[in-house]
Amino acid sequence: MDGVLAIGGWDKNMSGAMIAIAPMNIPAIFVYGGTIKPGNYNGKDLTIVSAFEAVGEYSAGKIDETELAEVERRAYPGAGSCGGMDTANTMSSAFEAMGMSLMYSSTMAAEDGEKADSTEKSAHVLVEAIRKQIIPRQIITRKAMENAISVIFWVILMQYCTY
Repeated sequence: MDGVLAIGGWDKNMSGAMIAIAPMNIPAIFVYGGTIKPGNYNGKDLTIVSAFEAVGEYSAGKIDETELAEVERRAYPGAGSCGGMDTANTMSSAFEAMGMSLMYSSTMAAEDGEKADSTEKSAHVLVEAIRKQIIPRQIITRKAMENAISVIFWVILMQYCTY
C-alpha cells in the first residue's frame, strides 16, 4: 500500500481512521464527509438543537404535535454530519488543525460541490506526499497536537460559557 485516503463523517469512524493513520509509516490524509446544511421551517433555520428544543416545547405544551413533527422532519434536510459544532464537526476541525486534512475542509457541507473539489485536491496532496514520502509521524507533532487541543478548547468554551 502506497498511501491512505480515509473518509469519515461520524465521530466513531473518524477517530478509528485517525487511530489507524497516526502510527502508520505510509503517507495518509483524512477527508471529512461534511456537515449537514441547516433545515428551514417558517423562515427559521433549524439544526439538531432545534429538534431537541421542539421536544421540550411540546412537552411544555407550547407547540402541538404537528409543529413538533414539522420541526423534526425539516431539521435534517440532507446528507452530512450534525449541523452544529458537535462531535464530528469538532473532530474534523481538530484533524485540520493537526495538518491531517486540508485547510477549510472541516467547514464544507457534504452536499456542496466544494466538498467534491476538496476531496479531489486531497487525493492530489496524497499523491505528492507519496512521492515525497511524507508520513503522518512527520505531521502529527507535539505542536500539531497542541493546535488540535486549542481548537477543541475554543469549541467547548464557545458552547458552554456565557459572557
